[in-house]
Amino acid sequence: MKLWVLSDLHIDVNRRAPFDLPNPRPAHDVVIIAGDICQGLAEGVRFITSQSLETPGQ
Repeated sequence: MKLWVLSDLHIDVNRRAPFDLPNPRPAHDVVIIAGDICQGLAEGVRFITSQSLETPGQ
């Protein structure tokens, strides 16, 4: 199983340069996004759901 682990994204630090996850995505079966995404749960959930984390063909 291939894990793609991300942490300390701090997406709210620089609002003038929107943060996106890298593309193309590394090969993975599971994505783990751990801690310090941003201030506030709602904004973190919006960010995660705005990112396409599905791998085409799977």
